[in-house]
Amino acid sequence: FKKAGKKTETRTEGGSLCIRIFSKKLTGFLSNLVSITKRPDSQRNIKSLVNYENWSPDFKIGFISGLLDSDGYVHYGKKGKHYGAVIKTNNPSLAKQIQEILFDLKVVAEIRIHEFQGTYPTDSLCYDIYIPSKEMWKFCHTLLSIKHSEHHQ
Repeated sequence: FKKAGKKTETRTEGGSLCIRIFSKKLTGFLSNLVSITKRPDSQRNIKSLVNYENWSPDFKIGFISGLLDSDGYVHYGKKGKHYGAVIKTNNPSLAKQIQEILFDLKVVAEIRIHEFQGTYPTDSLCYDIYIPSKEMWKFCHTLLSIKHSEHHQ
């Protein structure tokens, strides 16, 4: 982004590297893909995908790949074979939208709901979009995920 002439800031939050990009053009592009609604009772926002049914298959693969890297986990056995993946969210409608995108890619995933077990107390539920190993093999050769490619060449 810096090479493209955009102002950026980086900071570390816990174990994550956060990059802030100042770009009206990028913001405009993203606002056509994601709607953000302010919660009246919280500092957190509710995000919802816009027109995702019409995204191209390549864009959907890229989106799922990014989710695996940011909010997901790929399970591996001792021999390096993957045994499925999980994408986590606390937004039930976003979980359903992710499941529908996977279905459009011919990948069957289930949503598992459980209480959040994190570093702070909350009444929020956690929605895990679980992709079984058999389903991962259907599209893993097209994924652009770093977490996936680290163990799967």
